[in-house]
Amino acid sequence: MKLTSKWALLTIVLVLTLGLAACGGTGGEVPGDDYTSEDNVVVIECEEAGEIELSVADFMDLEAVSEEIVRLDDNGDVEEQYSIKGVLLETVLAHLEIGIGDLGTVRFTAGDGYSVEVPNNIVAGGKIILAYEIDGEPLHENTGPIRIFIPDEESMYWVRNTVKINLNRGESGGSQDPSGEIGVLEQIIFFETLLPELEVLDYIAEADAKAVKTEAVFADVQAGSLVQMLASDGFEKNEEFATAIEQYVVVEGENTPAFRGPDLPRGMHVRDLVWMGSGDTGFLFVKNGLEYFDEAEVDGDKGISLKDIADKFSLKEADTYILESDDGYSVEISYEELEAGIVFFRDSGEISSAFEGLPKNTAVKGLLSIRVAD
Repeated sequence: MKLTSKWALLTIVLVLTLGLAACGGTGGEVPGDDYTSEDNVVVIECEEAGEIELSVADFMDLEAVSEEIVRLDDNGDVEEQYSIKGVLLETVLAHLEIGIGDLGTVRFTAGDGYSVEVPNNIVAGGKIILAYEIDGEPLHENTGPIRIFIPDEESMYWVRNTVKINLNRGESGGSQDPSGEIGVLEQIIFFETLLPELEVLDYIAEADAKAVKTEAVFADVQAGSLVQMLASDGFEKNEEFATAIEQYVVVEGENTPAFRGPDLPRGMHVRDLVWMGSGDTGFLFVKNGLEYFDEAEVDGDKGISLKDIADKFSLKEADTYILESDDGYSVEISYEELEAGIVFFRDSGEISSAFEGLPKNTAVKGLLSIRVAD
């Protein structure tokens, strides 16, 4: 064989080899011939039906929906934009003859253990999409079998690699009611007054940030199975107590106070906290509460109405409440007197109560908590 013929043959082999390699995709980002997503299954679990396995092919047999998804970054700029196709959770449950009318919360769990619970007010909206295609392509192995999308909601709910869906009808434990919203509380603790009693640590995930362990915050609390959180922009989140106590409340840094963890996915973080609660106790972050609540005023001092706090976070209705300071001083007030009271920051930075038309002894300096009298 001539030398030129040998080189020609080698060139042909090389071209064919490169062509085959190109068809293989890029690191699994595009499904290959060996990956058949339609065969993969998702487990749906609820009390009345137990565990049910559905394959992607089963989802594809149901009425499909399409949606244009836009994901924004923290500055409001478009971070991602793509088309999805899938099926509504409501359609799946109707197919399985599982009632959705009294559904409380829904928890989506990924193959790597990440999970998030969607509260009742979002579930009731009805537009939870179980996507099996993105931009006209089946999901790749790291994203499938399905990915959850809830348009116009936080991307923390957009769980990729979803393998299990738990339907809850209020059996969450603690003080949560059947809707998954905050339940009846026995006491509310004002976080800024509690903070000096907690160990403040360097938060290694962020430069110059300080934090306290969530476990320390809830150390003396009869907790439930969930920790419920509220941000100053109205965003609400439920997190499993076991997961939450492994994380941190960041108290110095950007958008603080904030719920974060060095190994916690960013989508599970909550910035600008107004509230954390579990079981019979809640914690109010007064600084951000001043932004969240309507302003109330007593004798020139501006703060948050105690009645608004009690109503928003479902403090148990009782004849008598006890206001207690960080030095142990306490005073009793009646339910009717809540309306006349505020919580505010003194010029010294300490939290205090003040009441319109009540004795001066109700102005509790260093206010630590309000609780139902025994």
